[in-house]
Amino acid sequence: MTPCAPNVVLLDAGHLLYHVVWPVSWIIGDLAASFGTRLAHYPPVSKKIILFDRYDQDAPSAKDHKRTRRGRAKEVRLTPNIFIPCREEVILHNSKNKNLLNQTLCSYPLPHNTQLVNMLDCVVDDIDVFVLLVYWTSRMRVVAKIQMEKWNGDVLDINETVQRLGPKKCSQLLGIHALSGCDTVSYPFGRGKKSALKLLEIDIPGLDQVLGQPGATHAQLQETAYTFFLPLYGQKGCTTMNDARGHFYRGHKKPPPLKLHVLRAYLQMLLWKAADKRDPPEEARNIAYFGLIIEGSAITTAVSTAPVAPQALLDAVSYSCS
Repeated sequence: MTPCAPNVVLLDAGHLLYHVVWPVSWIIGDLAASFGTRLAHYPPVSKKIILFDRYDQDAPSAKDHKRTRRGRAKEVRLTPNIFIPCREEVILHNSKNKNLLNQTLCSYPLPHNTQLVNMLDCVVDDIDVFVLLVYWTSRMRVVAKIQMEKWNGDVLDINETVQRLGPKKCSQLLGIHALSGCDTVSYPFGRGKKSALKLLEIDIPGLDQVLGQPGATHAQLQETAYTFFLPLYGQKGCTTMNDARGHFYRGHKKPPPLKLHVLRAYLQMLLWKAADKRDPPEEARNIAYFGLIIEGSAITTAVSTAPVAPQALLDAVSYSCS
């Protein structure tokens, strides 16, 4: 798609920080100047808005585990006029450093224009953002033209995607994306996004009516997981995951995860579906309920204690041993 001149350009600050020039021995004002240079690439009639992540230092987040895996870095004292003698990785791999950087950058004025919005351009390389744009454009019945521009210049037409999918598939797309893996949910073994997206051809009501709906029961979540994972792994003839595991064993394949996986997907869906609210649902505030372990400031994923296979299959395996 050829990009058109938008009224408003939204830029993801988290990605923008990786696409601007970081001066050597710099002050934060120098980095703000690099932001201005990047914004100059867009038409002067556009209103430019840079969106920063909000980091809550007082409450653990499901994304803290992902940030920890990216690397640890020491805390740095950040003030507007002090020289920072460190590489950008030290800032970006520590949530406290990044939070301070975001707060300080927000104090620097950047050129902008204000006008009515009939076309919105989101500049970001993030599949989460693409899926959320599709979901919310459909759910809110957005009239304005929405497009997502990747950093390499490719432009994705969100409105056309919504029109082609229709409301039901746009709603179920969010559940498919969560269950097939994102920042806070593991990826199913041997199955990628292309395999998962093919399930849009099947009507799986639980992807929208259960995932992300406050008060969903464990039985409802388990049934939704079955209706997703069984066709994902080509096991439509099976009725339970134990049946599927037996078939996987005979084919020497690794069985997919289930209970903890769907709990984390449910948590992420609760947050995504509450994106138009100031605060997340009360149910989502205790992340330990969703298979995450909090130890001080560290967040780790819980390991399932369920049997790796049904007893009948374990007996068969032991009998075949010599």
